[in-house]
Formats: sequence, structure tokens, C-alpha cells
Amino acid sequence: MSQPVDIAIVGASGLLGEALVEQLGERELPVRELFLLGSDEALGHSLAFRGHNIRVRELERFDFEQVTLVFFLQGPQALFQRLRDSDCLLIDLSGQQRLPALVPGWNPSAVPARQVASPASAVVALLGGLAPIRHLIELQRIVVSVCLPASAHGNAGVRELARQTAELLNGRPLEPRLFARQVAFNIFASDDRAIERRILSELTVLFGQPDLPVSVTCIQVPVFFGESLSLSLVGARPLDMGAIEASLDAAGHIDLASAANSPGVVDDAVGQERICMGRPRAVEHDPCSLDLWLVADDLKKGTVSNALDSAELLIKHYL
Repeated sequence: MSQPVDIAIVGASGLLGEALVEQLGERELPVRELFLLGSDEALGHSLAFRGHNIRVRELERFDFEQVTLVFFLQGPQALFQRLRDSDCLLIDLSGQQRLPALVPGWNPSAVPARQVASPASAVVALLGGLAPIRHLIELQRIVVSVCLPASAHGNAGVRELARQTAELLNGRPLEPRLFARQVAFNIFASDDRAIERRILSELTVLFGQPDLPVSVTCIQVPVFFGESLSLSLVGARPLDMGAIEASLDAAGHIDLASAANSPGVVDDAVGQERICMGRPRAVEHDPCSLDLWLVADDLKKGTVSNALDSAELLIKHYL
């Protein structure tokens, strides 16, 4: 991957854009020029990239003919359609499910389309956890509970959790603003059914089993960053737990906690590209079922790392 590429990031000024620019700077991907694009409100905002400060430019007047690869985080539908009709390599991180989802570590031999979507961070984490053992389980059913951090709602979610925490610790009355109810020191089933539908849809497509029963429940928890997932898997035949644990332990991208250690908390995963996993165990009285727990950084691992892996794969195939 020696050919330098010109890259544009659309919607670069938010929490996701900041994480993408930071991690792009840490990768070996050869960037000739990076263009940060945003709305009028973001103009003048700058982000550090490989020792330089890059200012956010006006989105509407930008000529996309000068770039090879575009990360689309957020922006007008008309612009997205224009990019779809162009020859550029495109990675959609907007969550609108308008392009085929790609997780390079899940189907590494598949030739991707020139324009793809990076799926929900929980989907990336789940598939990353299952990839080492997929050959050992003929899946018949998946039940997943996803604990969503405040960062799932962007900078606004992080700020609201911080504000609520400060208000309550200082004994002041609280009026929720972004969430439907108090999120600080609280836990509740998420009101956002769209993310549940998105996870369900993307898992069904990426598993390639349209009839596979998948149940998804999202839970809002009072943490700033890091997703936690509780998984229950049902296979077609009794599972070899020894082989499953050995495969998970050998996976380079998974930190498998021993029985004596904590099964994984968000502090273990935040800032890491690895998945923290614990408590893989057979279900009592059901040798065909497996339960496990995994934690991942929703931004660095779940969204940004997958988007950059996808970019490297597209560049390898098409440039």
C-alpha cells in the first residue's frame, strides 16, 4: 500500500470525526492530503493530523474530483447521492444503511464493493468476537443485549451525561434534555428502536442467513465510552467448549479473561482496538448453547477501526 491517496472526511467536526482523524494518523495508510469538511457551524474548527492542524472546510463548495476516498459521517442526502454516482471509493459511517455493510475480519476473502458501509459498532464487536469460533458453531439462534454508552449519541450524549452527573452530585434538581429520562446513575431499556433494527438487519445480512432468529435489546447505561454485550448463542449440535476456549485464546484481537480475573469492564476496552471477552460458558442442561460477555471501545474498535480496515481493503483492491 505505497500509493498515496487523497482523502475527504464529510462531517469531520463531531466525536466520530475526531476519533477517525486521530486513528487515521496512527495508521500506516499513505495519505497525500486530508480534507476535513463540515457545515457552516464547523468552519474554522481544526483537528491535529500527523503533526499539522487541519481546518474544517466548507462542504458545499468542495470538489470531490480531487479525492480518491471519502468517509461519509454525516451530511445532506443530495451530497451522498452525488458521491454514490461518482467513481470515488466511499465508506458510509452515517448509519443509514444505504450501502452493503463490510467487516473485513469477518469475510476477509470477499472482494468488497467500491462503496460500502461500516456497520453499527456493536455489530463489529459481536462479529469480531465470533469470528474465531464461527467454524465451531452451526448457529441456530442469537440473543444479544447491548449496553449503550453515552457516546452512542455523539458529543451531545457525552455532555448530557456529564451535566446530569454534576447536577445530581451537587444536589440540584434534574431535567433530562437529550435522553427521555435521567441517564446518570440510572439504567433503562433504550428508547431508540432504530439502533436495534439496524443491528438486527446488519447481523442478518453479514451472517448470510436470512432465516436466522436474532433477538436484540439495547440498554442505556451511565458510562461515557465503551459498549458491553451479553451474548447467548444456540448451535445445532453439542459444543466443544475446550475447542471454543482455545480458539478464543489464540485470537490475536481478543483478550480472554481467565476464570480468576474480571470478565471485562469498559475501562479495559476504552482506547483499545482489541475486544475484551470473558465468561464463555456452556448453558446448564443445554450442551448446544453458549453464553459469553464482551466489551469493546465503540468508537476506536467498533466504528473507526473497522472503517479504516475497510479503507485499506478498498485501496488494496481498486488502486
